[in-house]
Amino acid sequence: MGNYEDMLRHPRHALESHKPMSMYERAAQFSSFKALEGFEDEIAETGRLTDMREAMSEDDIVELDKRFQYLLQIAAERPKVVVTYFQMDAKKNGGRYVRYTGNFRFYDETLHLLKFEDGFALAAELITAIQIQRLNE
Repeated sequence: MGNYEDMLRHPRHALESHKPMSMYERAAQFSSFKALEGFEDEIAETGRLTDMREAMSEDDIVELDKRFQYLLQIAAERPKVVVTYFQMDAKKNGGRYVRYTGNFRFYDETLHLLKFEDGFALAAELITAIQIQRLNE
């Protein structure tokens, strides 16, 4: 007996505790797979652009302070306000400028937060511009 003839004629071993796989199950083991699954998301994230926060000029800071002081004076009117602020990105350096529109409620001096009627709160140091719209506008 040469060339492994004894092994070729030997019955196939089967475990009694496991049932044999179907042809479909056996074929599934060799089906293609995505070796780089999720990589598309990483590429998209890398390609997503963020802005860097621009330094405000002294004149811009003075103007922002004037508008903020005026907003505090008319807070009882609950004026409609458009606030532009810088929102930091959670995953990358930088962020983006966002505009929020809402009715101003009050300023929390302890936490330095502007609070609005809908519950939105915004840190004062993030604000870059304030536009105040009176109720009759």
